[in-house]
This record gives sequence, structure tokens and C-alpha cells, in this order.
Amino acid sequence: MTKGDKIRRVLERRDLDLTGEELEERWLNDNDDDSLRGLALEWNCQVLDCSLRDQGHLLDTETVRTKTKNLIDKELSMTESDLQERGIDLESVLDDFVTYQTIYSYLTLVRGVEYEPSPSGKSHAISTLSRACTKVELMAQSKLDARDIFAEGELTADVDCGAPCPSCEARASLTYWLVEEHCPQCGYGKRRSTKPIEPKGRD
Repeated sequence: MTKGDKIRRVLERRDLDLTGEELEERWLNDNDDDSLRGLALEWNCQVLDCSLRDQGHLLDTETVRTKTKNLIDKELSMTESDLQERGIDLESVLDDFVTYQTIYSYLTLVRGVEYEPSPSGKSHAISTLSRACTKVELMAQSKLDARDIFAEGELTADVDCGAPCPSCEARASLTYWLVEEHCPQCGYGKRRSTKPIEPKGRD
């Protein structure tokens, strides 16, 4: 049984708006908001919202999103107390939360989706880069899980896809360089300067 099977099981038990078909369609549309991480967050928000609605609580989208992020980040104190007072089975909610790896496994292994981004300049480059970094993280995560050193998912792989500024050596993500086209620290780059600035303190 793959990680992706979890998505199918939860969909059978919960009435979520985010169906398998929608997950597939949105992942393939090259929208930055519909990255694997974005889809995983929306899935988790809908799981919590579904539980709240089952108990008769209708909260606004931003409140649900904040509470979901608190649960994911394990900032449980106030959020946990509030949800328990509302009659929410917190263990059941957390069990149905997913990671972006789970979304990826469901789309590729269960639904057989093959992602082929359409060329469209900068947005294509950013999308391709983001998905490449995600694939590296997924591969690293599978290696960590296979070692059986920690419980599955306890140690999370996080690949830093970045590059140092050629002028001041400040580091920024590759996505930042593609979008902003200049250094966040010294301003060197296409939009602010065409000449490198000699770093201070360099002989």
C-alpha cells in the first residue's frame, strides 16, 4: 500500500470539496498556488473544516487556515484546546492530514498522472524548478524512511535550492532569483544593477 492510498481512503470517509479529479486538474495547470505543498495545505484545511462543520461550527476560511497551520507546525496549545472545546476529534483530524509527498504519490502512483509543463517563459522555469526540488526532496525522504532510523515522517527532508549572490555572497532561493532578478541584500542583478559590486572586506 502506497502513501497515495491514504488520499483515496480519506475521500471515501469525508465529504471534501477537493476531489481526486480536482487535485489532478489543478496540479497540471501550472498555477503557483497549486503546487504540491499548496494542495496539501488546502487538503488539510478542508479536513479540519469538514470536522468543524460536522460539529455545527462554521468558521471563516482564514481562521481555519490559521488553525490548520498551527496543527501542522505543532503549535497545539491554544488551537488544541479550542478545537477540543468545539468537540473535534483531534487525533482523527491529524490522522487525515497529508504531506505534499502523499499528494505526489497519490497523483503519480494511484492516478498515474505524468506532469509535463508547457513552456511559458519565466513561469515555466519557476514551475519546473519547484517540481525538480520537490522530486529531490521526495527521493531523499524515501531514503530516510527506508533506513528505519526514525518513525516514518519524523525526520523530514528539506532541500535548499538556492544560490549565492556573485557580488556580496548573500544566499537566496533559486525561485527568488528568477522572480526578483536581483540580490535581496546588495541589489545586484538585472533589475537594479548591471555591474557586480565588489564585496566589502575582500582582498
